[in-house]
Amino acid sequence: GKQTEQRKDNMIALRHIEKVYETMEKNLTESIILLRNNNPDAVIILQTLYNPYINNSVYKIAGMDVGELIDPFIKRTNEIYTKVSNALPIAFSIADVASGMTGHTEYFYKNWDFHPTQKGHDYMAEIIGDAYISLSKNDSETTAPTTKATIESSDTTVSSTTATTIQTQPTT
Repeated sequence: GKQTEQRKDNMIALRHIEKVYETMEKNLTESIILLRNNNPDAVIILQTLYNPYINNSVYKIAGMDVGELIDPFIKRTNEIYTKVSNALPIAFSIADVASGMTGHTEYFYKNWDFHPTQKGHDYMAEIIGDAYISLSKNDSETTAPTTKATIESSDTTVSSTTATTIQTQPTT
C-alpha cells in the first residue's frame, strides 16, 4: 500500500542523490586534471564546505532544524573532496575551513545568508593562507623535479602533473 509506495519513492530519491555525488566526484577529478594539465605550476586550493545553519535555533522550518537536515550532505561533499585529493596526490590542497566554522555562529549572519561575516571571512583567509604557506614550505624543502603521472578519467587517459611548483619571490 502507501508505505510500500513511500519506500519505493525514498529508494529512487536516494539513487538520485547518490548519482549527484558520483557526478560531483567525476567533475571535480576531471576539473583538477584539466587545471593541472593546462598549468602544471598552478597552486590549487579547495576549500571545504561549512554548515552556516547548524547549532542555531534561528534556522527552523516547520519545526525542523535546517542545519541538522543539510549537515549529512555537507559532510558527504567534504568526504568526496578528500577522496579525490587522495586519488590525485599532490594535485591540489584542501583548506579545511569547515571544521573551524561549522557550529560557530559568530562567523555567520542570522538572516539565512550563508555567507560569513567579516569575522568569518578573516578566519577563512587565515586557513586558506596557511594552506598556501604550507604548500610553499613543502615545495621549498624538496628539490625533486616535477613528475608526470597518467590518470584515468572517464574513457580518456590524460597526463597530469602530480607535484606542484610554487614560485616565491623574496620580499625586499
